[in-house]
Amino acid sequence: MKGKSQPVQSMQPTTFVAAVLVAIAVAGGVYWWHTTGDAPPAAEPPQAAPRSGAYIGSIKSEVASPAATPTELADTQAPDGLRVDASGHLILEAANRAVFDYFLDVPASVHEAQRMAMAEAHMRAKLVSPALSEAQSLLQRYLAYRKALATQGDTSRSKPSLEQVQQHPEILATLRQQIGARAALRRQYLGADVAQAWYGDEDALDTAALDRLAVMADPSLTPEQRAAKLAAIEANLPAALREARRNASAPVKLANDMDSWTKVGLSEAQIRQRLAAQGIDGIVADRLVQASREEAIWRGRYDAYAQQRDRINNFPGLSDADRAAQLTQLRQQAFPAPNEALRAQALDGVAQRK
Repeated sequence: MKGKSQPVQSMQPTTFVAAVLVAIAVAGGVYWWHTTGDAPPAAEPPQAAPRSGAYIGSIKSEVASPAATPTELADTQAPDGLRVDASGHLILEAANRAVFDYFLDVPASVHEAQRMAMAEAHMRAKLVSPALSEAQSLLQRYLAYRKALATQGDTSRSKPSLEQVQQHPEILATLRQQIGARAALRRQYLGADVAQAWYGDEDALDTAALDRLAVMADPSLTPEQRAAKLAAIEANLPAALREARRNASAPVKLANDMDSWTKVGLSEAQIRQRLAAQGIDGIVADRLVQASREEAIWRGRYDAYAQQRDRINNFPGLSDADRAAQLTQLRQQAFPAPNEALRAQALDGVAQRK
């Protein structure tokens, strides 16, 4: 196997990101702490997996009953994660685990033997040896690992806030110990090569997230030192992860750029030049400029609406019911389209909280 309420100024990047994505898509143009790196197994005792069974998806009526598809999984399809190399061996990749989880995470009402039989049938329909025997062995090892992990209790964790880390710095040490123990368990049951292929990226991202928190919580660092340490953490990530993170953040960066260019008063032609300098295709640039223009028009409408809204909110003598009715009517008149009305209402909520 291988391995609150003031006129809203201009376009906000967070509301423009979607427009950026749409523009890129129409023109044809990541990841923190895992609530749990592994799904908990069902509580049934281990049993031998039958060699026959049904194939998840469209199941024929004549399929043998031991592996009949659970109703909850009818019309679903297993992920495509069982690839084979040129020598006929199973390619080790995180997608393998997605296939196994598809079968092992079915409702608890489905007995383990049936889950395993469905997985076995799927593997037999997809693979021949040596890949088949490799996948069968891997599934058994993965099931054993899930059961061993379950005996350690709930290992899920949400990201601690910076304030929590500053007040309780020992949190980081505890989380690092948990990451290490989980990684050791994976190597024990799955082997180092499988553990790396399946969980290597997750572990690298989790470790980097803890390292960033440690840097941000360190009061002894100057801004320059902090920036340098954060950059070093990013640089130490595997190249593929760095590239994936750059790709994921690109629309946000582009939205920020477009917003800043609009605020300083660049013309559309100048914005197009800036976009071209970033290697953005002309068709995409045209759509981004159009989206920026439409966003500015909408924001102008919202600012005019917000002035009238504030007059209603500040008008004395109105009952709460009358004020709410007038605000609703105003919003409906200003934004007849349901999606625009919902957006205006959301922005009203933000303004009210300020």
